[in-house]
Amino acid sequence: PGTPTDRPNRRRKSSACPCSVRLCFPPPPATMGKGGNSKSSAPATNATAASSRGLGPGEVWREDEGKSFKVQKSYVSKSALASIAKRTDLPAKITMAEAAKHNKRDDLWVIVDGKCYDVTRYVEHHPGGWLPMVNLGGKDATDAFANYHPARVYKNMLPQYYIGDVVDYRETEFQKGHRAIRQRLLAEGMFETRMSYYYKLTAWFAALLAGAGYCTPAGTA
Repeated sequence: PGTPTDRPNRRRKSSACPCSVRLCFPPPPATMGKGGNSKSSAPATNATAASSRGLGPGEVWREDEGKSFKVQKSYVSKSALASIAKRTDLPAKITMAEAAKHNKRDDLWVIVDGKCYDVTRYVEHHPGGWLPMVNLGGKDATDAFANYHPARVYKNMLPQYYIGDVVDYRETEFQKGHRAIRQRLLAEGMFETRMSYYYKLTAWFAALLAGAGYCTPAGTA
């Protein structure tokens, strides 16, 4: 319907909204630099500043039993230092390339926060099995270790396997950003378990169950 002169106008009006013919997307983000970070360092700087609030020298945030704690970033074991002095198979300096050679079940080193640990004797006792450890053998396991281990493991277990610092260890820009964000989330308590949520959820399901039990006999009667 309509005159021929109306039709072009209607087509022009409908084409004015691109949503009628294609999906609308927001404008592209700012140019991204190495590691997925914006070329501007402001976001990473803000995250780092927020996560470092209240931390002393050498301290970081870690999680344990659903709570965030300020703890030392690394610990020293006197027994490990004594063991290092007795070992003759360790290189004078541990490099990333040297650590990468020790990636087998019977010869396994991992790197956590720039420190190297010989965990060969622990492989068979690992609660998660030997395979995850071998997958990270000779590599930087810092982030994977943080994801699955509470703060007490850093203090009570990991130090006894220490064999030296990795002299050429460097964090990538991506790792720096990722770790800064994790620290910020820990500092803000975002990893903490709030039991009140589960209490409310349990009460809600109990009420539903009680209501179902009450209504069912009344309905059948």
